[in-house]
Amino acid sequence: MAKSGSKKSKKKQAKQPQVHAKPTKPKAVTASFWKDKMNLILIGAVLIITFITFSDALNNTWVSWDDDRNFMENEYVRNISAANFWDYTGKIFTDDVIGGYNPLTIWTFALEKMAFGMEDADLRWWHLNNILLHLLCVFLVFRIGLLLKLKPIPAVLLALLFGIHPLRVESVAWLTERKDVLFAAFYFGALFYYIKAKLKNKMLGNMLIIIPLFFLSGLSKIQAVSLPLSMLAIDYYLDGKFTKESIISKIPYFVISILIGSLGVMILSGEGVISDGTNFSFFQRLFIGSYSYMIYMVKLIYPYEMSPLYPYPAAFETKFYLSAIPFFAIVGGLFYAWKKGIKVWVFGFLFFTFNVMFVLQIIGAGQGFLADRFTYVPYFGMFFIAAYYFGKLDLEKMTGKIIAGAVALYMLLFAWMSYKQVDIWTNSYSLWTHTIGLYPKTKVTWGNRANWLRDNGYKQLALEDYSHRLTLGADDAEPFNSRGKLYFQSQRADTLQLALADYKVAVDIARAKKATNRKYAKNLPEYLVNLGSTHARLGNNAEAIKSFNEAETFDPNNKNIYFNRSITYHNIGDYSAELKDILSYLKFRPYDGPMIINLGTAYRLTNNHVEAEKAFIRAKQYTQIPALFIEETRNFIALRKYDQARNNARTLQQNGIEIPADIKAALNM
Repeated sequence: MAKSGSKKSKKKQAKQPQVHAKPTKPKAVTASFWKDKMNLILIGAVLIITFITFSDALNNTWVSWDDDRNFMENEYVRNISAANFWDYTGKIFTDDVIGGYNPLTIWTFALEKMAFGMEDADLRWWHLNNILLHLLCVFLVFRIGLLLKLKPIPAVLLALLFGIHPLRVESVAWLTERKDVLFAAFYFGALFYYIKAKLKNKMLGNMLIIIPLFFLSGLSKIQAVSLPLSMLAIDYYLDGKFTKESIISKIPYFVISILIGSLGVMILSGEGVISDGTNFSFFQRLFIGSYSYMIYMVKLIYPYEMSPLYPYPAAFETKFYLSAIPFFAIVGGLFYAWKKGIKVWVFGFLFFTFNVMFVLQIIGAGQGFLADRFTYVPYFGMFFIAAYYFGKLDLEKMTGKIIAGAVALYMLLFAWMSYKQVDIWTNSYSLWTHTIGLYPKTKVTWGNRANWLRDNGYKQLALEDYSHRLTLGADDAEPFNSRGKLYFQSQRADTLQLALADYKVAVDIARAKKATNRKYAKNLPEYLVNLGSTHARLGNNAEAIKSFNEAETFDPNNKNIYFNRSITYHNIGDYSAELKDILSYLKFRPYDGPMIINLGTAYRLTNNHVEAEKAFIRAKQYTQIPALFIEETRNFIALRKYDQARNNARTLQQNGIEIPADIKAALNM
């Protein structure tokens, strides 16, 4: 079999010029996919294999690797309801999460919370949706392969590689990476309609489909900005060259890319996320980028390690410089392929490069310089090359059969590796235990595992992990704050003193570093609130209020300040101050039923019984807990509405609720 670019292939091209001749308009594509039963059988088999490979994810829960902040602790996901749906939807689309703007992804979590709940058992449905979105991407990849002139069997290999490659696992089994499967579904949908429109010469009309899909993709993940570059790569593959007209026609898409990208960079910068705490220069980061690029090339064939976190080395290493050698070898090889008209190599590498170049960490963001998830869309280009040449095999010959058999075994190995890798994402403990095994000197891994152990009742094991974490460095506030939370769970005064000591250290470190590190400036109010809450539990109310007041000076939008300080004011009998803090808190969480009950109680204790009555009526929209009816009954008594008070008291008794003595006395019960 002759290779593209060989003398033999050139003779063929002389008879049927493709690359250097004036391009002719492609023939229209007939809509025969759904009528071809073999296509449906083949893609159906691929989808079944892919589903089985990822099926164990249905038994997984959430992990303390951004899942907590994206939905478990996200106000707009956890507390969304029919009453506040449109209000919270608006806030989801106008807020960022951890310095990222992925509102459509967060909104899908909110919808799932309403539909299924968010207890561990409920998350089975969330994981199912991740898998279904991945299957949709696999389906679209198969369709795109056919549109790009692959025969059905090579298109199956393309879809199967995309479906079961082990580096897919992070994007599918990690709920937070709903971003990947969601943005890619719209991304590949846009590419599908783009190719279809190009082949049918109906580009203008299909923009009405492509542009909305592009926007939806960008609202799911910023990585979608590469779409117009992918379109250019497709133009080259179909037309055989780059043209000025092709570039000009992408201007509307480039405008959208710039808007999405600018918004993302602005949010990242504002949150201080474009910073990883390393001291690498921009020049050094270029080599970090080339190293990452080459690692993704290696992992394409040999998916080793597969860690949720690839931490930066403590110092710049020689291997980063050396990575430039194979990188520029690839660049040289692509230039040769372009000159020789070997389109598939140019297209595949361009697609990969266009889609991975923005995540090569040349501009630092996050704690690692590699991520398996970054290959989710980019690997399509490399998979396409493999599928293309698989289609060139002569399966009638022994060589072809041997290669096909080797490919089948390779796919089986990939499926097994992916199936096993899914289990690593079962929960935070399995995730961080796996990562500790790979990177035992990484601080965040020990701290995250300790947090899981703490929150799941393994206190002694958690203390051991916190202690080990602090041996790796005690100059960070977070491990002291986290260990303080463990001590804070105790009812013993001596253990609460340990919490107090840890929170004081966290506050001192954050105060010292806040001027030069945004992370500490952002977290200091939380540490002060925790310190104040511990003071309050120990009866040091003046010190508690002092800590809350200091936290307010740094972050007046921290609702936890007002929540905790209102409780402290209530405990010391300053109900007017309590009322003020409750009102401040409810500006941030207007649908918090228990806090609205506290509002009514505070109004009652300040003798504003009319406003108290309004508050209790409002609270009934969001909660029906006994405390509501008890406090409302007390307010009815103060208003001399004894009939309503007695009705409430009887209802409480019928439900087995003990009536407080003051109510019994007032109603002669």
